[in-house]
Amino acid sequence: MSRRPRSRVARLLAALVPAVLAGGLLTTLVAPSSPALVLQASYVSLRGEGAWSIAREVVPWENELSTAKSSINLDYSARGSYFGRTDFLGGGADFAVSGVPFTADQLSTAKVKAGDFVSAPIDVATMAIFVEPPPHGFTGITQICDPDDPSTWPPTPGFNGANGDCIVRKPVPDPIKLPSRNVAAMLFDVASVPGAPGLEQWNNKDILQALNVGALDVGFQTTATPGVAGRSDPDEISYYLQQFAKTAAPTVWQENKLLRPKATWDPITEYIPVAAGVTRDGAEQELDQLANGGQGVGLGNTPSVQGGLAAAPPSTLQSFTSTYPGIPIGASGGLTTAALQNASGDWVRPTPASIDAAVAAGGDTPLYALTHKAANAYPLVWVDRLYAPAHGLSIEKTEGLAMLIRYLATTGQNTTADVGEGRLTKALSDQALQAADALVQSNCQGADRQIVTDADPGPLAPATAKEMQSIGPMKHCVPASGSTSSTTTSTVAGPSTTLPNGSSSTPVGGSGAFDSSDFGAGTSSLGSGSSAPGASGSNGGPSGSAGAAETGGAASHTKANGSSVSALLTASKLPLPGPPQSGGGDRLATFLLGVGLYLVVRKPVGRLIARIGP
Repeated sequence: MSRRPRSRVARLLAALVPAVLAGGLLTTLVAPSSPALVLQASYVSLRGEGAWSIAREVVPWENELSTAKSSINLDYSARGSYFGRTDFLGGGADFAVSGVPFTADQLSTAKVKAGDFVSAPIDVATMAIFVEPPPHGFTGITQICDPDDPSTWPPTPGFNGANGDCIVRKPVPDPIKLPSRNVAAMLFDVASVPGAPGLEQWNNKDILQALNVGALDVGFQTTATPGVAGRSDPDEISYYLQQFAKTAAPTVWQENKLLRPKATWDPITEYIPVAAGVTRDGAEQELDQLANGGQGVGLGNTPSVQGGLAAAPPSTLQSFTSTYPGIPIGASGGLTTAALQNASGDWVRPTPASIDAAVAAGGDTPLYALTHKAANAYPLVWVDRLYAPAHGLSIEKTEGLAMLIRYLATTGQNTTADVGEGRLTKALSDQALQAADALVQSNCQGADRQIVTDADPGPLAPATAKEMQSIGPMKHCVPASGSTSSTTTSTVAGPSTTLPNGSSSTPVGGSGAFDSSDFGAGTSSLGSGSSAPGASGSNGGPSGSAGAAETGGAASHTKANGSSVSALLTASKLPLPGPPQSGGGDRLATFLLGVGLYLVVRKPVGRLIARIGP
């Protein structure tokens, strides 16, 4: 039976159908089946907790860090230094900020040691003694004559002592000078010590002598005392407040212990065992008690309590004035900070200049100017440190924390004076930069990563952070050659569970939390001869030369002097997008390529098969 010849249409379809199938097959194999999600900018999330000292600087830091090409999403909670360290040990934070070292109990409970952390000085912390004056302000009263004896009246026309002209009232100029013994007595509610009555009263003889007035106008209650606003959360402010009282006013400290024998006062902790007044959670709420309805701490309960005191960071004043914009600032009738006497005999209040003088003289020694002579240095100053894990961090977290430390120690210091605080010295800043390198060195271990040394601060550094570009050679942790990981992978917060104490069981960013299993033996933290809390061991820090080889993991990289940025570091900065997907052009081109290839090769392939066939 003979076959009917196929029509032209049938022959055309016989050729096109396989061609279409070939084009579709090639599209499936080569082109992606769905558009890839391309993030416009990658970021690393870092969550920190701790002291209130940086609470006002955090917002400017967050704003600037977010402008980087591959930014740091910084989230900081000022929960107090004790809870910050505790949550950090429990995995609720990537780093902690504290001016008080880890306690032996904290380390023992977490089964870690001080060498399991890298610590970096990142902030100068200060305790100001805020003062709300009595209702008449700080007004001095001087009696120049006897109202009942006209012979004592000055020969001034119109003068009449019987009408009160013998009493001269004059505002006390700022700053208000308060002797340390009186401040300690007021803040710990100690009325007197042997031979020194009335220490907590405004009209105590030592205060009047310091203010150079005969008396203060506190109405008919000449024995009026200030109310006290304190902290209910354990924090470094409470710790150093007790250190101040014990050091500068030992008789008051001892009397306080005798008055409250059931409380444990030594060793000093971040708790104040017995509060002398109202307490609140956090420095901002504490300071707000000085304007409780405009009446001051305790005022309205008894006329013997007038005005108030609170110990808080100087920068807290900005939060206070924004909350209570109508309350004046200054000694004559509004909130002010007291001037205290340092070991040199200078009366000094907390200003950026006096805080800087204290750090310049004493470095990171807490309360240096309280016991050492340092001209014009404020005595209640210490240094806060950022604590981060020495092991177990991902590449992203390692780079993020190292960059954060470098930023805070350099460009970040530019914001401190604006909020009334001091800044790190160059020596402390250099120490922080060494700590950042140590963090990279200890965490960048493994076959998937390697260390490169370069003067480029990297993609996480904001373009506006000019100081970072002058740091010099610094260590970076990047994926090893052939590794599929990337330092610019976005770190997105996963689900977390809020614990009863308010911490998170999963830190923002997912990775970076650690427990005892993440720690290795024989690790080192900052070293370099530092006496700072938590610092032990030693590290080489930056090599000082871009030509030094870095051996951090399975791979290492050596960069010659004067050479361009390494390919690995450059690649880690560039978020490489996938193939363009708009308009379907890639799919159409791939489909047409498959059709063309089929039409071109089908006849030669057919002839080849016919020749080798049976």
